[in-house]
Amino acid sequence: MSALLALVLAAAPGNACAGPRPGWLAPGLQHAEAIFNRVTLLGRDEIRWNGVPITRRTLRRYLGLLTTMIPPPLTVLEPADSVDCALLEAVRDDIEAALPCADGICGEGVGDWTGREGEPPPPPLVRPIVPRGR
Repeated sequence: MSALLALVLAAAPGNACAGPRPGWLAPGLQHAEAIFNRVTLLGRDEIRWNGVPITRRTLRRYLGLLTTMIPPPLTVLEPADSVDCALLEAVRDDIEAALPCADGICGEGVGDWTGREGEPPPPPLVRPIVPRGR
């Protein structure tokens, strides 16, 4: 089995929901410096935007704002194994309605989206020492 096929299969939720949509990216295949927003789906109706609980209405508003950004950031959908399939499909529809997913800015799956899986974390940023005026 090819590595790409294995990644796509691993990205699908562990329940009976359909796998990611054609043309969407999978974890580990992106540019290491990509900026992205994470949409997490839990259970029957819980949606999180970068870890913060939101409603579908708020999600659609946020997605609309992304189209004004140049370049638009990657939007990553991370469905939990327990996600309701109807919610998953509805959120996929919301994302595709708002964003040009065919341009490679939509992804789905739980995993490393930085492209740096297995590498040590980057060193902490050090603030430059600025001499004070005399």
